[in-house]
Amino acid sequence: MKSRNIVPLLPLLLCLCGCGLAPSRAAKAGVLDLRGSGGAVSLTGEWDVESRGRISSASVSLRSLLPSLPAPEPESWSLAILRGTERGTSLLIPYPREISAVYSDFSTIWERPADGSDGMGPIVVSLPDAASGALRIEVPSGGRAPGRPTLAATPFILGSPEDVEDYRGLVSLLAGIKVGSFGGALLVALLFSLISRRGKGFLSLAVYMASTLAFFLVRDASVLGWIRLDSSFLDRLYSAAWSLQTAGLAVLSLALFDRSLPVPVRPVLVIPPLLLAAAALPPLPILVPVHAAALAWTGLYVAALIGWSAYRSIRGDTRSVPVLLGAVILAAAYSARLWTADSLLLARFLEPAGAGAFTVLASLTIIRRVGDVFEEAENLSAYVDSVSTSVKRFIPAEFMEYLQKTDVTDLKLGDHVEKAMTIFFSDIRGFTQLSESLTEEQTFAFINSYLARMVPVIKERGGFVDKYVGDAIMALFPDTGGADQALSAALEMQNRVVEYNRHRASVGYRPIEMGIGIHTGTLMLGVVGVQDRMENTVISDAVNLSSRLQAIAKAFNIGVVVSEQSFKSLEDPTLFKYRFIGKVRVKGKAAPVSCFEIFGDTQDEAFDEQKMKASTYFEQGMLRYYQKDFLAGFHYFQKALEFLPQDGASRFYMEVCWRKKD
Repeated sequence: MKSRNIVPLLPLLLCLCGCGLAPSRAAKAGVLDLRGSGGAVSLTGEWDVESRGRISSASVSLRSLLPSLPAPEPESWSLAILRGTERGTSLLIPYPREISAVYSDFSTIWERPADGSDGMGPIVVSLPDAASGALRIEVPSGGRAPGRPTLAATPFILGSPEDVEDYRGLVSLLAGIKVGSFGGALLVALLFSLISRRGKGFLSLAVYMASTLAFFLVRDASVLGWIRLDSSFLDRLYSAAWSLQTAGLAVLSLALFDRSLPVPVRPVLVIPPLLLAAAALPPLPILVPVHAAALAWTGLYVAALIGWSAYRSIRGDTRSVPVLLGAVILAAAYSARLWTADSLLLARFLEPAGAGAFTVLASLTIIRRVGDVFEEAENLSAYVDSVSTSVKRFIPAEFMEYLQKTDVTDLKLGDHVEKAMTIFFSDIRGFTQLSESLTEEQTFAFINSYLARMVPVIKERGGFVDKYVGDAIMALFPDTGGADQALSAALEMQNRVVEYNRHRASVGYRPIEMGIGIHTGTLMLGVVGVQDRMENTVISDAVNLSSRLQAIAKAFNIGVVVSEQSFKSLEDPTLFKYRFIGKVRVKGKAAPVSCFEIFGDTQDEAFDEQKMKASTYFEQGMLRYYQKDFLAGFHYFQKALEFLPQDGASRFYMEVCWRKKD
């Protein structure tokens, strides 16, 4: 454990030691010497007791470990007091209804009214001004004699009127501090237990603080008169509160060690003190053995708590170290009166201070555990975000938006939506032959290098990739402006291929060519598959037509082919260079679909000029072809090939016209 965890406890430890070592004046041989002393003192020590005509010496303690039995017969308790000065003196009587009278020398100081009008609360009476005198307290049968102290440390208190009131004020102040500190911490713990998903630890801490606060309030009640009951019932209430405090400590310990304590042990820690608390309340002659059992159980439990936390600390559980330190302080505070001189200060402050120290250290452990939980939650959240990000790489965000889903976990089998979109299909020509000359690693490196240059063009123009099929790219563009965006992306990708080929040539690789097909139509986006293997997909004849157009581009050895629907969707077709290349029949469609080649300027001016001249003759050839003037068409297509020998469309129609010219 780091030293900074111990430093804040040093003032508390010094204070506890001071309480334990604080001197306490006690009577000797029936004489209490108060000369040279100040402040209120408890009338403890050796008293003279007269019972049945016999006088004997009896020891009076501040409080008792076990409940004291009522006086079996009338008793007279006497004490000679040496005060040294003739100043006013007051006597605090804790249970006036349980004594008959108080005498100073031979004068009656107080006598219990026959009607019991003084009630059950403590009272303060004044003694005659004298340097010395004899104090005698008459106790009836069944009363509470000075030599029969209560469990809650409520002795007869002697001192000046100011000292006695100061003592009661100090007790009230300490009670207020207990209520403020334990009560405030109790409310905070309850609040955290409500707002935290892992609030069990804070709730257990609240249970312990509530039981501890109740115990201290019951103990202070006899001095302050909060609970106006006879001393015997207060002893029963004190014993029950003691056992409940032990039960609260057990509940807190279960929260501190819930993962390490065996399951059968857990109820054994809580149930016995609850049973002892219930057994202490009824007015039965069993309070002495019940409270003795409660003390023994508490001692055994605290020893077990110290042993278990020490064992866990040795095993490397650093969170058990504060619990171990707190349990040791708690045990020392509660057992201090067994090995130090008892005093009013020790009786009122030491045990609450020990309980407070244990509460602070236990709170640190719980807060650390909650912090660990939050750290685990953050790590889990980061992992989930990482997984979600990885999954989103496989499922386009635009696809999620069209399905109106915010996360991949919201997707369900059968989710779908119908949209009018532009479908974009591209493919590398001769990829199969190219891949045969490459290793598997080189093939994947080539595809990824190619896609890294092409895909950003699609995204920059508002499209998104629906899927990759080997080297082929299928992308979708929105309905509004989708045809223009798709066509712009296609032309730019053709330019990127030219640049890519320069790079490939510089490292000794052969150039590649790419064909693109574009069609605009209605399609269905949705989720297909089975529950344990789903996939996003697009279903439509428009997809098949787009793929067919890409195949035509490959067959005609041209770059970009668009359908009539896409061509008509362009905002201004005159912004592009194009030529009509014929009509194609698509499976499932009765009418053929007109196709257009779209081409742009390249960085080769001579090639662009040859392309335009060839296009002029090609258009004339297409006009003659559809007029069925195949011979004239043949000559126009032949002329187009003279300007552009690699034009596959001109070669295709020239061969068709030659076959049909007769």
